[in-house]
Amino acid sequence: MTLPGGYSDTKPVTQEVRTIAIQAKAATQTKLGRNYETFEAITYRSQIVNGTNYLIKVKTNNGYIHIKVYKPFNGNTEFKAVQEGQTLGSEINTF
Repeated sequence: MTLPGGYSDTKPVTQEVRTIAIQAKAATQTKLGRNYETFEAITYRSQIVNGTNYLIKVKTNNGYIHIKVYKPFNGNTEFKAVQEGQTLGSEINTF
C-alpha cells in the first residue's frame, strides 16, 4: 500500500517508463564513465510530487543498476542519481 506522498510498490515496467529510462541513458553513462549496449528497464517505483520521481531497475551488460529520474508534468526528463551493484532480486529503495 502506498502512503500519501510516498513511493508506490514495485511494478512491472510500462512503455512510458522504458522511454523515460532511455532518455536517462546518456546521463547515466556519463555519470558512471561507461557505455552500455544493454540498457533495459525491468521494474520501477514512482512518487507523485510536482511531477513524478521514478526509481527504475535497469538491466545492463554489466548487471543491474537503479536510476532515479524526475519527470516534471510539463518538461524534460531529468536524471538525478544512479546506484550500482544491484541484482535482479534487490529491492528498489529510495536513494
